[in-house]
Amino acid sequence: MNIDIKLALFLAWRSLGRNKRRTWISIVAISVGMGLSLLMLGFGDGMYQRTIENAVKQNAGNIVLQHPGYKLKPSLELTVAVSPSELELINATPGVSGSQRIILANALVRSGYSARNGGIFAFDPAVGAESTIAKKINQGRYLEAGDQQDLIISDKMARNLKVGLNKRLVLVANDADGNMMEALFRVRGIFHASNDGLDGHIVHMPISAAQSMFNLQADEITRLGILLEDSTQLEAVYQALLPLHQDLRHLMSWEEVLPALADYIRTDRFGLLVFNGMFVFLALATIFNTILMSVLERRHEFSTVIALGTPPSLLRMQIFLEGVLLAFAGTIAGTLLGLLMLWPLFAFGLDMSALFPEGMSTAGVSIDTVVHGFLSFDTASSLFVTVFLTTTAMALWPMYKATRVKLTQEHSA
Repeated sequence: MNIDIKLALFLAWRSLGRNKRRTWISIVAISVGMGLSLLMLGFGDGMYQRTIENAVKQNAGNIVLQHPGYKLKPSLELTVAVSPSELELINATPGVSGSQRIILANALVRSGYSARNGGIFAFDPAVGAESTIAKKINQGRYLEAGDQQDLIISDKMARNLKVGLNKRLVLVANDADGNMMEALFRVRGIFHASNDGLDGHIVHMPISAAQSMFNLQADEITRLGILLEDSTQLEAVYQALLPLHQDLRHLMSWEEVLPALADYIRTDRFGLLVFNGMFVFLALATIFNTILMSVLERRHEFSTVIALGTPPSLLRMQIFLEGVLLAFAGTIAGTLLGLLMLWPLFAFGLDMSALFPEGMSTAGVSIDTVVHGFLSFDTASSLFVTVFLTTTAMALWPMYKATRVKLTQEHSA
């Protein structure tokens, strides 16, 4: 039997208009649930995005090029040689914003008063000037291109070694050939980092000084970090870079280099999605109850029009379209509400320094205390479609019940 869709839509619209209070309650329930979900997703994804940005700047890049055995056994023997021409080719790859050559090593950091084990992070100062650590210098200055025998340390290491600006430190380590060596450096800057591991261990120095200290060639490094213009394009850029690497090199994403951070973000975001699901579920429960009560209250009306010859299929379509109209209005309003609540996060961010005066960190990565919102089109559209479809599905059972009426029973009274 053919159903007059236009007539069913007209009846659904008139039916929603008959009880405006119930209709508005349904729309508000959907919009509030969806708006809060968008707000939490935007806040959470903004924090994840900023954490990833800090991580890739502190530890290398969105994509890392290094010796395949280095991850299992970090050693200065497992270096890669990246020539200037190769570096230029990598930087010219679409989607790549730049790259940074890095040397990682361990050393004994010694002053005239004490000694501590430290991790050396050597890099090109011109690239590192944009890093998170550079912004946390609270004494002295960051490294510059002309610096050779200079380094920067954390405030905690400075306290442990009882040194200050312009004081000298001796680094003792094994070079690439396994020979014991030591070199004298001057403290050029001191930074404050919220993470205890960074505070106690990391020493930053120019890559040229590290290459000289560890007896490495000018093109030898332990890691090449590749930074992307858009982190969401990681897979596309990764595939474009694959033909560039050789047998002794290995391209890895930041998730492979920092598995603990990647696991944390996946686990935390799963929890966030579950929490959002609770909001959506509560909204759907309200919608289901509203539509079902609307149908039950009109059982006598439905039985009357069926007795007069109205096809039951037309009534079912009317109830279904009522759910569609409520879902559409609620999801549109919820999207606008969510974007409105997220706008201050997009424009100004949320300063959480009062809650975390010592800073925030997770999985060994410092996190900015000012969190900006981030909402991708995929996330917003997925939530929109999910809420719309599930809200529409809530009308299926009431639609079935609408025509399951016994005419004699409904009219016996």
